Amino acid sequence: MSVVFRYTNAGKPSLKVSWQVTGTRQDAYAKAHPVIVEQDKSADERGLYLNPVENGQPADKGMMKIRTLAPQAADAPPAAAKLINAKP
Repeated sequence: MSVVFRYTNAGKPSLKVSWQVTGTRQDAYAKAHPVIVEQDKSADERGLYLNPVENGQPADKGMMKIRTLAPQAADAPPAAAKLINAKP
């Protein structure tokens, strides 16, 4: 792959130039786990915010409250317990 950069100087010495390089991953992991850019909220999450305070809303409008109070199966340990008890 060859890349050719062409630009014209605006006539000013020591002009600052910035570059941004972007790309799309094509490796096996990226293909198996594509990034989901946007998802619709569930009915319970509508009207709530991931970061309510940063959006000028009271903290009780946060979605984390809903997610931490979500019911779990009676025989399933909490997610934190799974992480703590996980064997390397």
